[in-house]
Amino acid sequence: MPRGPRIRVAIALALLSAALSAVVFLLVLLLVSGWAVQPLRAAVAVTILPLAALAGARIGGDPWVRACAGAGLVGAGVLALATLPTVGPGWVVVPQLLSGVGMGMALPALAGELLPERSARDAARLLSLRHVGITVALLILAPVTAAQLDRTIDRTREQVVALVLDAKLPPQPKLESVGPALGEIDAEDPRGKLKSALDGQAQRFAGDAEQAAVYADLTDRADETLIAAVNRAFRPAFLITGVLALLAALLTIPPVTRHPSLALAVCALGLAAAGGQALMSRAAAPPQVAIANPCERRDLPSTGGLGGALQDTALLGLDGAACKWGSSREELALAIGDPKLAAQYQREHGHDPRSPFELAGAAITGGGGDRGGGLGEILKNLVGGGS
Repeated sequence: MPRGPRIRVAIALALLSAALSAVVFLLVLLLVSGWAVQPLRAAVAVTILPLAALAGARIGGDPWVRACAGAGLVGAGVLALATLPTVGPGWVVVPQLLSGVGMGMALPALAGELLPERSARDAARLLSLRHVGITVALLILAPVTAAQLDRTIDRTREQVVALVLDAKLPPQPKLESVGPALGEIDAEDPRGKLKSALDGQAQRFAGDAEQAAVYADLTDRADETLIAAVNRAFRPAFLITGVLALLAALLTIPPVTRHPSLALAVCALGLAAAGGQALMSRAAAPPQVAIANPCERRDLPSTGGLGGALQDTALLGLDGAACKWGSSREELALAIGDPKLAAQYQREHGHDPRSPFELAGAAITGGGGDRGGGLGEILKNLVGGGS
């Protein structure tokens, strides 16, 4: 093989190896750490990949066609992982089938046929290429995914606070329940910690069937929100590695005399399958928890009684302060309950959220947009004329 095509094939092998790290490593990490799947169950869930690879390895034909088509299928499978909407083993079946068959087709064609493996030196060279691809991919993807997970945890905390503040539950027990839950969320096992913490607070509402149902719905929504956020945190890594596999396919497009149309058709079919899963994922995705603008009107829990009126009044004041200080209501609520977050809030917004005087002043004088002044809204609510 001339030097030019040989270099292209070598680069394609490294790129494909990098892309496969997403399926072999990142998918398992997502299942175990992100979805809180038990390791044994996760191992069973990913057995589709090696079985599909064995099937792909049995496909014969021109090595250029198999290399290009296989890399395209791997790219399609990894890109399909970037569209996961929620938890569920069914969502990782198609990505594994595409990636596994593609891996079985492309790797033997690249390493052993297009790049010969006739001696120990050849074998060492091929192994080095694959290790370089995997190492570079992990060096790039690990910090990207870690940073995304950290941002995801911060965002999810605010979304869970939004769910809690809007829930039609008595104010004291629901606020007491969210503190332990939010304190448990971390990047190592976010779903497991959140679910365990929320389940541990369920007894607070067990005595009232209606409240128990509301809290169960809150727990489910919080879990869905966290899962969707974790999936989004892994999305950049899957997108990057999926593109790497497609680049490998482009580098190995067969010469005109070796049926390039067949290889490109297989790539197109793989991408169509991934696109179909993306459309299904979009339809199955849970509704996002919006962080509302505190300067605009919003529905209040209105649970009734004196406690409900005081809760609505406190939420109006919280909205007013957040509006005046330029933050979300949820960010302010978190800062009030956590000294570290309070210090961060003060650095970013210039106000101490744990100072009763500053907070009360902002709550009374805050407001804006279409919600009116803070004091006016609070007084209207207290006399029964608020929203």
